[in-house]
Amino acid sequence: RALLSLCYHALSQRWPTELAVAPRRTVSQVRHFLRRGYSPVTLSEALERPGDKDLVITFDDAFASVADLALPALSALQAPATVFVPTAYVDDGEALEWSSLGRWRGTPFEGELRCMSWPQLCQLDQAGWEIGSHTHGHRDLTTLTQAEADTELSTSKRICEDRLQRPCTTFAYPFGAHDQTAMAQVATAGYQAATILD
Repeated sequence: RALLSLCYHALSQRWPTELAVAPRRTVSQVRHFLRRGYSPVTLSEALERPGDKDLVITFDDAFASVADLALPALSALQAPATVFVPTAYVDDGEALEWSSLGRWRGTPFEGELRCMSWPQLCQLDQAGWEIGSHTHGHRDLTTLTQAEADTELSTSKRICEDRLQRPCTTFAYPFGAHDQTAMAQVATAGYQAATILD
């Protein structure tokens, strides 16, 4: 059995950052694997009903460009994806600006920091995409107390489930940061699968 995962963040024609990929390039990469017999499925589908050659496409952080550009592009290829959402930013309508993202504030690229809205996430859900958790505030679980980590994990899961009216069972570690304690916390919170960016 072959399972291939492609991880993206934002899509953009002009944003000069390693986090953004041009839509045309994304389509080209996905089409490359479809032509080689891979079947596009969400992360949960790949784990629950594994095929011989599964292609899992994921987007960390829920940049608005994913709804604006990736949804129509991947829909044309009949390729669903999984989006991992830091729910605090959706609720507040704030720009995504952890780590080095804040340096784009006040520049012509500030608009690229927009997070998706709940209506956009619902649109993805209705299109067959999966919405997973990326904690509530995109915090590194390995730096938090037990209580802080539990809050980050449970709050994000509850909000996703309340908004989308379906279980939220998948998770992506912010920054890819994880250890045995964080992995146990994720499992205790009720997530069935978790991913890292390697």
